[in-house]
Amino acid sequence: SIKALSALGAEVFVYAPGQVNPSYDIPSGVALRTAGFRSLPARALWGQAILPSLASRDRVDVFWGPAHRLPLILAERIARVVTIHDLVWVHAPETMRARTRIGERLLMKPALRRADRVVADSNATATALTTEFS
Repeated sequence: SIKALSALGAEVFVYAPGQVNPSYDIPSGVALRTAGFRSLPARALWGQAILPSLASRDRVDVFWGPAHRLPLILAERIARVVTIHDLVWVHAPETMRARTRIGERLLMKPALRRADRVVADSNATATALTTEFS
């Protein structure tokens, strides 16, 4: 977690395309980099075009994508970790909004291919990932 990494003395950066919910407890000493984007296209563009530059500028060693995605282009020296929570877009796509389903379909597979580590937050998700993508 951000708190645990910060407590260990790691330099931690949190990047967000829009404003961060004030109820999130961002520890002091964690660098928060936000942009003012609200629209989905602008946020998506930020994640693919601006975020990689920010990570490079901040000399990030490890980039963690906590929600199924990684930037398509990220400096090769940066290790990549992605967390996958579920494969709803594969098994129950009709339950998703079209734009979210399309984003998952377009960006999850490249994230899985480029990740140095994939974190599945349940055994069911780990099994589904192995079944679908091995």
